[in-house]
Amino acid sequence: MSSLTQRYIYILNCDGYEPSLESEETIILAEELQDNVEAITNIRRDHISTAKKMGEDAVVNRLYIHLRQTYISFDEPDYRLTNFLRHIEFVFGPEYTEEDSLFAEGCVRKSHLAKLFRRNGIIVTHGKDHPRAYKVVNWSYWRYASLMLPCVTWSFNGEFFQESKELKLEWSLGDDEKVSIRELGVYPLRFNEEIRSRLIERGINF
Repeated sequence: MSSLTQRYIYILNCDGYEPSLESEETIILAEELQDNVEAITNIRRDHISTAKKMGEDAVVNRLYIHLRQTYISFDEPDYRLTNFLRHIEFVFGPEYTEEDSLFAEGCVRKSHLAKLFRRNGIIVTHGKDHPRAYKVVNWSYWRYASLMLPCVTWSFNGEFFQESKELKLEWSLGDDEKVSIRELGVYPLRFNEEIRSRLIERGINF
């Protein structure tokens, strides 16, 4: 080998370190697919990101809820959306599987809390020893250590009227602590069949 060539060649004396993934992001280029994801998540297309940075994982959370809705399947009207959702399910599979298992146990951790609450889902609180139901009308969002839930409910002052209210679910435990969903101050009604039956009976009586 000539000395002119040798100066450009280097030999490692030992193997390098195994590479480790630091971050990953899916970027959507197709405008129609951007529109579809924006419609699903209610997040503007210029803010849509699957990167997990600074705790901003609203897109990942909302896509999980979309995928787990009972009436949702992979048979989406647009094949690009179908393929995108399959990709999201694959990339975030371990995280989504952990959440499925936790929710099946009736438990939750802080990192999974926002995924509990579906838009248009019914949630329940326990005020003055009586359960009260609310309908979630928009996506939840974090404000400091509290998850905010935009809701409506029905009130009565001689006649029934609809009332808007934003519920606050405070998280005072450690980020990795597991808690029973029924012990939360607010939780989805689907996790308590007994309360659901009581509320239906009370509604029939009224």
